[in-house]
Amino acid sequence: MSPRERDDVKEIAGKSGCWNYTIGPAYIWRGLPSIEETRALRLPVVIVAPYISAMELGILELTRILGFVIEDGKLGDPSNVFYSSQHRACVIGAKGALGEIRAGQTIVVDGVDGKIFIDPDKATLDKYEELRKKGPPPEKPGIAAELMNIAKDLKAVTEMSKGFQGEMIDIAAISGAMGAVIKMYERQPLTKDDFEGMKGLVGGTPVEAEALKNLELYQAAISGESPDKIAPPVARNRLSRRENG
Repeated sequence: MSPRERDDVKEIAGKSGCWNYTIGPAYIWRGLPSIEETRALRLPVVIVAPYISAMELGILELTRILGFVIEDGKLGDPSNVFYSSQHRACVIGAKGALGEIRAGQTIVVDGVDGKIFIDPDKATLDKYEELRKKGPPPEKPGIAAELMNIAKDLKAVTEMSKGFQGEMIDIAAISGAMGAVIKMYERQPLTKDDFEGMKGLVGGTPVEAEALKNLELYQAAISGESPDKIAPPVARNRLSRRENG
């Protein structure tokens, strides 16, 4: 592999979210409106986002998604269970990515070493095209298992905390919401208890309404509703205008 041909190739470091490599044009995430927009894309993209909630990931159509670059997030974040299961290269904790990456710009996502290369030169592209053909090296043992163990541990803590008050309440709320997250990861329908668990975590916060609405959108999607029915209202209106000329 030849050395870099340009010194101005920008590189951003983060942490591995999914153990793979990918190359593609950047798509800047805009929240719920992006769910419909990515469904209509002609070419696949790499999503660049400050953060994407597990609920949004649960209804995201993945056929046009090559990988992810996420500015925030840690290994134990519930959304990482999703990233690690999709085999699409992902780097989390990529601080400064949104300030450096423009929509449509070619980026390389190295989910093995936790790096992003912006507007790569030919040498960098050739290197990662070769790595993509070979596939990633064997994944370090325990990454996916560790994420699932975090969820299981939280559920166990909830059982231990029954009958207690005070400092245990927040942990119990997190565990209740984790049940819904695990089901979304496994693409299973949600129950009334799952909705209550999430409400227990976000109830009374500024994101309560949006979080519960996202659960409803996921439930509709997993139940086989058509894309136009599960699109957010604003996106649904745009879709209607397009179809009507």
